[in-house]
Amino acid sequence: MVYNLISPGGKYPPRPAHVDFRDVAAAHVRAATRDTSSIKDRKRVIFASPHGLVLKDVLELIKTKRPETANRIISSPIPDFGFTKYDLDSEWIEQVTGLKENDFHTLEETFLDTIDDLLKLENEWKEKGFKLPETVPPMSL
Repeated sequence: MVYNLISPGGKYPPRPAHVDFRDVAAAHVRAATRDTSSIKDRKRVIFASPHGLVLKDVLELIKTKRPETANRIISSPIPDFGFTKYDLDSEWIEQVTGLKENDFHTLEETFLDTIDDLLKLENEWKEKGFKLPETVPPMSL
């Protein structure tokens, strides 16, 4: 998803939801190691970042904080999703996983750290002689 945002021919995600994989990992570890015996309901959680995703703002963030990507930003018009995040039960997420809303990585951390990792990976590929594709393969969801 993020690589598409720094690819002129990229595709936007089908909905404005995201989650930092570090938060997913933390949720799994915490849920597996917490005593949840007092929870009588199923312990399944619909999980996403509590931070809203406004693609226009994310693209501006990337251009501003990572100016070396400015000429690579996705070129198609930004879709209007009509909402920025899912209405999730944060109390239930906290009860099952122990994660509070302020434990989640910020939108800025999630996207900029991911961009940094992608750029580092690209440089490693180039150093090894790989040719980067002109466009990103289509997302399959």
